[in-house]
Amino acid sequence: MTAYGYRTIQRDQPAIGTLMSDAIPRPWVNLRALGRNHVTTGINPISSSNYIGHSARNTPWGRGIRIDGSAGSGISHTFADFPERQRYAAAVLFNVEVGGDQTIFGINGSDNGIQVRINTSGQIELLAEAAALLATSTFAGFTAGTTHSIVVIADGSTYIYANGKHILTYAGVVDNKLSVKFLTLGCRGGGTNNVLTGTIIEATMWSGTLPSRSLGMEISRDYYGTMFPRRRSALSRIAAAAGITGPLIGRGRLLNSPLIGGRLAQ
Repeated sequence: MTAYGYRTIQRDQPAIGTLMSDAIPRPWVNLRALGRNHVTTGINPISSSNYIGHSARNTPWGRGIRIDGSAGSGISHTFADFPERQRYAAAVLFNVEVGGDQTIFGINGSDNGIQVRINTSGQIELLAEAAALLATSTFAGFTAGTTHSIVVIADGSTYIYANGKHILTYAGVVDNKLSVKFLTLGCRGGGTNNVLTGTIIEATMWSGTLPSRSLGMEISRDYYGTMFPRRRSALSRIAAAAGITGPLIGRGRLLNSPLIGGRLAQ
């Protein structure tokens, strides 16, 4: 098990194609690594992508795409449609290899959309990209050699959670505007600096219908366990509906119960 900010990672990365939790609103887009590129699911397809200075990377937390930190590197995805300008959320699971100013993600950065980055003190900063620094977290644990799950919810105010803790609130949201429609990971959209040296393991974005604040905190605490909870088997659901409890044995039989072969014995 590996240190994960405030807690310890105990869950494996689910296979590509695994269904997300029914309790979570359907994402605008979910990005998972397959080789050196992303596999996408969600409401809105991606029309084009750009990868620079990247490579495939297997980490203790799952497969990811490593960004090498060189000027101009990073990942940019252009959407087929526009996300909502002032009601959106994002969750990113990532690893940091070095210290310094490094972008986790941004939206429509060339038009001063949201930018979430790490500063030289290992804190999280919320910016209207390159135009204004809006808020800085007091927590300063985003240092070299650490892995984090961060969730940002913009809905009237902006709330940021990391590793199961609420680390920042900003009384407002960044307007992502409509001149462009892209998401960047590990880099700024409007420049070549603030590039991440580390690995983007997984990222999800919501637009319009968002996770609640409590769910956002839970995603940041246990990304895989909340986003991709293990689903009970059909047999277990039938048993639960019939009020039957007990350990499953053999090929799905319940010990000391009338549930045999997937049906209730008469």
